[in-house]
Amino acid sequence: MTQLFLLLLSCLFRIFMAFSGTTRPAPSCAFTTAKVATPLLLLVHALYIMSSLGVGAFVLPTSTGISTSRTPMTIQPRARTDLAHKPRSNVVMMPASEPAVPYKAPGTDYHRYVGIYQRLYYDRVLLCGQFIDDRVANQIMSILWYLHNEDKHKPIYMYFNVPGAMLRPALSVFDTMQAMSNEIETINIGLTTGMGGFLCAAGTHGRRFALPNSRFLMQKTGFEEVREKKRC
Repeated sequence: MTQLFLLLLSCLFRIFMAFSGTTRPAPSCAFTTAKVATPLLLLVHALYIMSSLGVGAFVLPTSTGISTSRTPMTIQPRARTDLAHKPRSNVVMMPASEPAVPYKAPGTDYHRYVGIYQRLYYDRVLLCGQFIDDRVANQIMSILWYLHNEDKHKPIYMYFNVPGAMLRPALSVFDTMQAMSNEIETINIGLTTGMGGFLCAAGTHGRRFALPNSRFLMQKTGFEEVREKKRC
């Protein structure tokens, strides 16, 4: 940087001298210009040669805060201020218990928090998402009968993602579905296996659906129990 500055200054002096030599000024003025410019030109050449050879160091006053010495500069990396390396303090964890959602009851002006499955019951939606044994079958049948007694004309929606079902509990749920006057819409939202797929196919004709990536797996779930009884 220093060499570039001195070289530029030298070129400016050469241009100045060449210009002053062609303008034919008065003798006193020409004498004064040559007298002043010649030492300055020699000084600039001397500084340029010393800087090129590395003799000494040309340092500007410290008040400016700028140094042109040849000391290597250490660049400190800037600390990143983006959010990628900041600790996340607002991580949302999944609740260990049943999630609660706000619900505004008809005729009220306030919301209250209820369980997510209870909120679905208010919309006549029943989510079957676990293996159907005696306990789960009793829960499904009690909810179906409650929705039927609440309104005998509104449809009931059953979403299935069942890994399987026992024979007798599944047949009890099937008989309950067939005994109701309500239309029952069944939707396979994941994987239904065995008697779970049988229950999903037991909905009202024309209201049985399956999502594009859902699967049915039919197997002999529960028939082993019947065979054992026949052997006895």
